[in-house]
Amino acid sequence: MTEKRFTALLVATAVAIPALAAANVYVQMSAPIQPPLFSRTIHPASPTEITAFDKKIDLDKGEDPFWPREKSNPEEFRKHVENGRQVYYRNCVFCHGDNLAGTGMFIHGLDPIPTNLPETIPLLRDTFLFWRISKGGPGLPEEGGPWDTAMPAWEKFLKEDEIWDVILFLYDHSGTRPRAREEVATK
Repeated sequence: MTEKRFTALLVATAVAIPALAAANVYVQMSAPIQPPLFSRTIHPASPTEITAFDKKIDLDKGEDPFWPREKSNPEEFRKHVENGRQVYYRNCVFCHGDNLAGTGMFIHGLDPIPTNLPETIPLLRDTFLFWRISKGGPGLPEEGGPWDTAMPAWEKFLKEDEIWDVILFLYDHSGTRPRAREEVATK
C-alpha cells in the first residue's frame, strides 16, 4: 500500500505514461496530406531511339516497314494486317478487348486500365506504338510512372515483324492512320 501523499502522483504517472505513448504513436502514424511527387503522363514522350531485337531503332525517323506495301503490294499488306489480327487475338484481347477499347476480361484486375486504342492511336505515331508495345510498362520513363501497368515487354515474347503487324491491325481495325511525322524547321 502507498502513502496517501503519493497517491495523486502515482495516478498522474499511470495516466501520463500511456497518454504520452499514445500521442507519440499518433504523431508518428499520421502522415501529412501531400500531393503526389509527380503527375502521371498517360502518353509520355517516347525516347528518340530504343534498342529492341538486338538493334537500335530510331523512333523519330523510323516508320512501320509494312506501310509502303499498302499501295505497292496490297495483297501482302493485307496478309500483314491479318497476321496482326491473329497476334492481337492471341495475346492482347484479354486486356484490350475485342473492340480495342480497354474492356478485356482482365480489366477488373488492372490498375491503371488498358488504353482505349481507337481513341488514342490516331494521335500517336506508329513508332510510338512500337516502343510502347515492345517495352511495355517496364520501359516507361519517369513521367509515365508509377509503373504499375500490367503491359508486358512484348519484345520478349513476339518477333519484331509481329509487333509491326499488330500495329497495322490496330490502325486498320480502328479505321485510322498513324499521325504524320512533324518536320522541325531549323534556322
